[in-house]
Amino acid sequence: MPLTLPQVVPTREYRIAKGWRLLFFVLCPIIVAAFVWLPFDVWLDEKTSATAAAVITAMSLGLVALFGYGLAAALRYRLVVGPDRITERNAFPFRSKELLFEDIKGFRVDQNYTFIEPRRKGLPKLSYVLEQFDELQRWLYMHFNDLAALQQQEEEQRILADDTLGSTTDERAAKLAAARKTATIVNVAGGVAGAWLFLQPEPYRWATAAGLLVPLAAAGTLWLHPGVLRLGDRKSSAYPSISPALIFPSLGLILRSLFDQELVRMAPLWPLVGVVAALLAVALLLGNRQTLRQRGTALMTISTAVFCAALYGYGATTMYNAAFDEAEPAVHLAKVLKKHKSSGRTTTYNLTVTPWGPIKKVEDVQVSRAYYEQTQPGDSVSILLMSGRLDLPWYTVGE
Repeated sequence: MPLTLPQVVPTREYRIAKGWRLLFFVLCPIIVAAFVWLPFDVWLDEKTSATAAAVITAMSLGLVALFGYGLAAALRYRLVVGPDRITERNAFPFRSKELLFEDIKGFRVDQNYTFIEPRRKGLPKLSYVLEQFDELQRWLYMHFNDLAALQQQEEEQRILADDTLGSTTDERAAKLAAARKTATIVNVAGGVAGAWLFLQPEPYRWATAAGLLVPLAAAGTLWLHPGVLRLGDRKSSAYPSISPALIFPSLGLILRSLFDQELVRMAPLWPLVGVVAALLAVALLLGNRQTLRQRGTALMTISTAVFCAALYGYGATTMYNAAFDEAEPAVHLAKVLKKHKSSGRTTTYNLTVTPWGPIKKVEDVQVSRAYYEQTQPGDSVSILLMSGRLDLPWYTVGE
């Protein structure tokens, strides 16, 4: 229950945080102006068909409306805490919402937002990114329930009351503590394996083996702690989750395969990926079978299992095929036509090369930064063609 239901509250107004307002004020007018001009530019271009111009115009007008609304919202938005209610004033009056204090069930906090939730369906939910955020949160903690904390307490009580986990409360508490310790160990191992693969995968086979084995070990822990360890639960859940131990190594395997190799043909890959993913998904679901019988958790469990299994299926198949390939490579020469790099969160360095061996068209190959800088258009490069441990031919540039 809330500590004290607020009786008399001075009216306070909270705007969108200043940094967000500045971002909207700077970007929205530029974007709106660009999309206002775009239809004129398209219609004046004789090479553009009338159909394409009409589609671009419709899209541009939609984006003008969207970003115009964003600018209006940044200017007009207010969250008003009054004597007996909270009101959210949006850009347009019909979008405004309000909740009486007596209709507020509580609130939830995540990394960026606080959600104020009503007691019954049909009432609005309020969420915000506001200035003086800490002050507003302190007020909420004083007067309303933190629903995430309450749910965590209820879940922990449910675990400690579960007769299948032990005959006494102390025994159940010990099993919960052991499950949390196991989750911490495999999740840390997953983070280390993922970082090892991404940052410096040496020795290469050892790093790959870590990425392959940690998710399998994590899946095994579900059978070690049945009914307690889970997949994909909320951060605030009382049930420890092994999702990081599944996701981080799988992402490391995928990224390393994208950096280090190219498959000659993708079609033969997918059946193997499907088999590996299906086997892991079944193992995860059977290991977490208790949650499949609980209302509200089955969908999250299934979706998390499928997602994690799909990541692992692709990363494990491609990396096992390449890292444990024992065959001698066939060397092919190709001429560099041009080179270019792509920048995003990471920078990739590419050489555009002539057809070679089984590749019958001009295409890009990815290389290291040092090799990219020392190679010039007109140079010849050696491309190593490998048969693949799983008979999936792949290649890389011999640097």
